[in-house]
Amino acid sequence: MISSYQLTPEDLDKCVEFAVEMFKKGSTTNRVTGERRGLGKMIDDWVGGKAVEIGVKNILESCSEEKRLGLDFEIYPQGKRPDKPDIIRVTDRDGNERTPRLFIEIKNYGEGERWVGLREEQLNTIQNITEKNLNTAYLIYGQIIPNKSTGGKLADFLGAYFKEALNEDHRRISEPFAEIGNFYVNIRYIMSAADLSNRGVWFDPQRDYLLGTELFEPAVRVRSNMTPVPILNRTIPHEDYGGKPYPDNIGDLVVSSGEIEMYKVSNPNSSSYLVRALSDSEIFNGVLGSYKLSKGLTYKLKLGPAGRNDKIYKRSLWVSDRRAKELFGSEETVKSYAEKIMRDI
Repeated sequence: MISSYQLTPEDLDKCVEFAVEMFKKGSTTNRVTGERRGLGKMIDDWVGGKAVEIGVKNILESCSEEKRLGLDFEIYPQGKRPDKPDIIRVTDRDGNERTPRLFIEIKNYGEGERWVGLREEQLNTIQNITEKNLNTAYLIYGQIIPNKSTGGKLADFLGAYFKEALNEDHRRISEPFAEIGNFYVNIRYIMSAADLSNRGVWFDPQRDYLLGTELFEPAVRVRSNMTPVPILNRTIPHEDYGGKPYPDNIGDLVVSSGEIEMYKVSNPNSSSYLVRALSDSEIFNGVLGSYKLSKGLTYKLKLGPAGRNDKIYKRSLWVSDRRAKELFGSEETVKSYAEKIMRDI
């Protein structure tokens, strides 16, 4: 199995052409937010995702000489897009073309993405198609990564397209950008829909908020206006954090090893919390994953909204990216899942 796929100018042409045709003939409405999109936004939204599909397809095919996979690049009229997986066709070694036996959803992992999973309507679609056998549906998270020698904001995927596509008279606009050959697709992790169902939790727009997932930040200094907070049964208390109530849907944060102390820092208009590690310690949550704290350091507990816009638009079944990476992101796990998919598809 190859670990990554190097994108080509032909790949990028195909993705941009798809986005342009979607703008001309398909729906321009964002399915999550409902906003209308112009051509630039359509290109930005579609090109990376379709490029990841191409990369993931090629990585999967490297696991088998017996099968070739077909992606869905068809343009559907507005409101007519059927509920279909991203891999819609399998060609066996004898040339026989057939429908896949598995439902494969390929997702474009965005840098800094905190939560991964499915909206309720997506999960319902998968349940209907698989007849509720979630072990026959897989979510594959791929990502576009520039070559290590190509860094900074000029390592931009669309910038690479302009560099390839513009003629000499306009090349000055795109010359600083990286070449398309410097971009690769790799698989961040693979999980089955059953894995997500077992590991994820529901986030409801009426009840929950978008939660930050990096909870412990080394504190610059210890404050004098601190009061101890009891830690009962080795569990972080369910207090209000960041101006929001404790997110009960994620369950408890448990001190799984080591010893810590916790303090509340009170200010006239707000309060915050500090955690001091008395020994090398670990705090664990089944949805967020593991956090390692080093002996002698004090940390600010950042349990609360992910940012200013903490709105959840659709009811969704999510697990944190960091927990998904712990469970499903090792090289061995990705290889095992990829080989199983190619055997069973």
